[in-house]
Amino acid sequence: MKIRTGFVSNSSSTSFVIMGKRIDTPTDKKAFELMSKSQLYACGSGNEGADFFPMTEEMWQAYIESEKSWIRFYEVHKVIGESGKITKNDIPEHGSEIFALEVDYHYTDNIDDFKRRHLGG
Repeated sequence: MKIRTGFVSNSSSTSFVIMGKRIDTPTDKKAFELMSKSQLYACGSGNEGADFFPMTEEMWQAYIESEKSWIRFYEVHKVIGESGKITKNDIPEHGSEIFALEVDYHYTDNIDDFKRRHLGG
């Protein structure tokens, strides 16, 4: 999600439109199903916006083992930046929500960041 187009400021956050839905903490089976399709995202607090990032199996395992994190989970169908578009074909048959999110440009993208920012380690 570090792609920038159009006007770029020295802000550490950027806006995205997300098509998907917030979900309760998924079961292991559901989490692995969504991760296999790159559709499980997590959202926590960032420095200058939300820390919104795709979950990996390694992050999921650390999350389950810690039981300490305050993270919201999302099933994401599409992430759209400033110049992106949504077409009718992008919307899944079972429906989807569309919401905007101010995302910290320095989002979590590896296990060490994840543990430090969200698991207190």
